[in-house]
Amino acid sequence: MVMTRDELLKEIETSRERGGLTGDQARAASLALGLEGDEAMLAVRLLGQGSDPASLEYVAQGAVSDMVARAHREGPGVYEDQNSDQCWHYLLLCGVSADEASPPATLRARLLQLAGAVSLLRAPRAEFPNKERCEALVASERKKIVDLPYALLCLHGIPTQLYVSDRGFAAAYWSGREHAATFNEDPRGNYVAVGTRPGTTLAQVGIPVDKKLSPSFGLIFQPQVLGEARVLTQALRKAALEPAR
Repeated sequence: MVMTRDELLKEIETSRERGGLTGDQARAASLALGLEGDEAMLAVRLLGQGSDPASLEYVAQGAVSDMVARAHREGPGVYEDQNSDQCWHYLLLCGVSADEASPPATLRARLLQLAGAVSLLRAPRAEFPNKERCEALVASERKKIVDLPYALLCLHGIPTQLYVSDRGFAAAYWSGREHAATFNEDPRGNYVAVGTRPGTTLAQVGIPVDKKLSPSFGLIFQPQVLGEARVLTQALRKAALEPAR
C-alpha cells in the first residue's frame, strides 16, 4: 500500500513521540516530504552523494538547463560537439562536482564542497587564474570520458564498444564511433542499452533492438546477448579495481 504524504507525516511524528527519531530528525524528514522538483533533487544530493552537475547548476544559476537535465538522465553523449560552449559548461560542472567514487563523508563536508564549487562557477571565467583553472578542469573531464575502457560486444555481427556506464556513449561518439552499448542490471530485468551518435539512427547502423526508445536508442533483452555483456562488464569492473603495474 502506498502511503499518502499526510500518513507519512503522521508516522514520522509517532516515531518521534516513541523515541525512534530525535526532534531534528523528525523535522528534517517532514521538511523533505514538502520538497518538489529541483529542490528535492538538491536535497538528495546534499544528504546523500554530494553535488553533481544538475544540483550545482541549480544552485549557481537558479535553474537546470535543458541540456544539463538531458545529460543528467542520458549521459554526456547528448552533446554532439564536444567543443561546443554547452558541452564546455557541462564538463566544467562535472569537474567541480563531488567525486562519486569517494564523496564527502558528512553533510558539513558536502556543503563545503558545494559552496566552493559554486564560488568558482559564479566567478568571472575570463579572469586569471579562474580561466586557467576552468580550462584545466574541462580538459581533465574530457580526457576521463574519452579514455574510458571498453570491451567489444558483437551485436548481430557488428562489433560494438561496451562500456560500464552511460558516459561510455560520449567516449565512443567523441572518439568518432557511430554507436556504443552498456550492460544494465535492473530489478525489473537486465538489458543492454544501445545508442548511436546524434544524427545517426539504429537502422543506419544496422542493429535491431527489442525495445526502441527513439530512432537512436534502444534496449536488447536477448539472453545470449545479456550473458556475454554481463561477463564483459564484470571483467571491465575487475580491471578497474586492479592496481596499475
